[in-house]
Amino acid sequence: MNDKLHPHLQLSTSMIPIPKIRPGDMVLWHCDTMHAVDSIHRGQSDSSVFYIPAVPLCEMNVKYLAQQRDAFLQGIPPPDFPG
Repeated sequence: MNDKLHPHLQLSTSMIPIPKIRPGDMVLWHCDTMHAVDSIHRGQSDSSVFYIPAVPLCEMNVKYLAQQRDAFLQGIPPPDFPG
């Protein structure tokens, strides 16, 4: 992604880095916002990202999880990600 291909996103001003992190720090972001990682890993050891989904138990999420389960069992994409 870049400003030339997506000028409406204003990536050069809307993407900001997180502060320096240390072991034990935690970074959270919302799944509906974009995020990026450095295109070149400059560290001396492996680097990884671990995603832990958080799903509050509410009526809307219970309905969605049932629809997602049914789609999975049928081998099709979930209703919010057709295609």
